[in-house]
Amino acid sequence: VHCAIVGTSRLEHLRRNVEQVAKGPLPAETVEAIRAAFRAEWEGQI
Repeated sequence: VHCAIVGTSRLEHLRRNVEQVAKGPLPAETVEAIRAAFRAEWEGQI
């Protein structure tokens, strides 16, 4: 995923989303771990 559309009806949720975005991208090793987990089970169909 290269982008996400985030919506909320609560101001506190919006604040938390902004805080997470401000942290920047995930570390490369975390991204690879996520991809490896999906690769193990994903058949390539959406």
